[in-house]
Order: sequence, then C-alpha cells, then structure tokens
Amino acid sequence: MTDAINSVSSSSASNSSSGSSSTSKLSEDTKKKLQALGLDSADYTSESAAQSAIAQKQQAQQKQQSPKSNSSMETIMTNVKSLASTMGAEIGNNDTPDDMLDKISTKIGELTASAGTDATKKSEANAYQTEYNSLKNELNQAKSAMNMTGATALSNYNRAALNLAA
Repeated sequence: MTDAINSVSSSSASNSSSGSSSTSKLSEDTKKKLQALGLDSADYTSESAAQSAIAQKQQAQQKQQSPKSNSSMETIMTNVKSLASTMGAEIGNNDTPDDMLDKISTKIGELTASAGTDATKKSEANAYQTEYNSLKNELNQAKSAMNMTGATALSNYNRAALNLAA
C-alpha cells in the first residue's frame, strides 16, 4: 500500500513538473511568432498546437483586412467604369485599373482638343478631368493601403522576432 501511495506521489510530481516546462517545448521562433500575434505561449503545450494557432490567427487577420481593401477597390473600379462609360471610353474586360484610367485620360484629351473655344465643352472636359484626378488619387491610395498592410505585418513580426520595442 505504501508503494502504491509513493508511486502516485511520484507520478503526480512528474506530471506537475512536465506541466510547468510545457512552454519550453516551443521553439524560440514559435514563441516570438505567438507574441507578435498577441497570443500567450503558455497556452500551448506542443509546437504543432502553437503553429496551428499562429496560422489561424494570421488567416483571421488577413480576412479582417481584405474585405476593407476589396470593397474600397471595387467601389473605385465601379466609379472608373462609370466615368469611362459616360465619356464613351471603351473599357475591355481584361483592362487593368491603370489601363482604364489611361483610356479615360486619352478621351479627356480628345474632348479638350475638340472643344476649341466652346465654353460648354471646355467646362465638361474640366469636370471630367477633376473626376479623373480624384479617381486616380483614390486608386493610388487604395494600392498603397494594400501594400502597406503586408509591410506593416512584416514589420511587426520582425520587431517581435528581434525583441525590439514597438
């Protein structure tokens, strides 16, 4: 009976010591990734569980960022296509946003050239130019935001990996 009690005691002692060192089973790289994502490494007892949590958190962050970028880009593209249609610029299905804007710019140039001294046509060309400039700026800002999102995430990861303060 004493042997049974001693074996239970030593078994629970080994379990408690292995429980406290469970986070040491994680690699330093994994601990840094968890920290960069705001996750506590003490919550994970295995490398695979931690890696799975990292992947899930990264996917969740990407999903949060993508809809914002996509919806604003879709809105901009709808407005670009609308302007092109209003002006009579032919837009192809495979045209990039920059191609579309180039075609609109060309159409504005044609309208300006044909306006001559007609104040109404000049005013119309100026209105199109203003809308074109606005759409071009919005498109450039949306592109920058999409590029910056990845750069910011990479920067945050690198800071955590190098143990630098944010």
